[in-house]
Amino acid sequence: MIFCKNNLDGRAISNLVRGLEHNSTLISFDLSYNRIKTAGTRDIASALKHNQTLETLNLSQNKIGIAGAISLAIVLKHNTTLTKLDIKSNSCGDEGEQLVTDALQRTTTLTALSIEQSYINDDQMNHLANALMLNK
Repeated sequence: MIFCKNNLDGRAISNLVRGLEHNSTLISFDLSYNRIKTAGTRDIASALKHNQTLETLNLSQNKIGIAGAISLAIVLKHNTTLTKLDIKSNSCGDEGEQLVTDALQRTTTLTALSIEQSYINDDQMNHLANALMLNK
């Protein structure tokens, strides 16, 4: 399902993802280039706690911020189906990137992660490299 570049905000996303919780057929969801921000990301993360089929999620260019990254990190630790996650250009900050990296150490299904234009520092890059080595 592709909803990119629709100027969707958190409220619209909240309504849209209600059905995602128990959907058993959707495997790809592209919400890139919207205005999801923190609230929308929380709703997506909540839906992903229960979804057992989604494999690809694109949230690039949505200003999810640190709180949104926290929500995603929590889900990544427990979700067993997500294989591709795109969170590039989201203003997650150092703390948000750190939390997502920590979550990578606990997930075994994620095989592709896009964090382009996240401006991570050398320490975070080393931490990410270590997390990826543990992600098997």
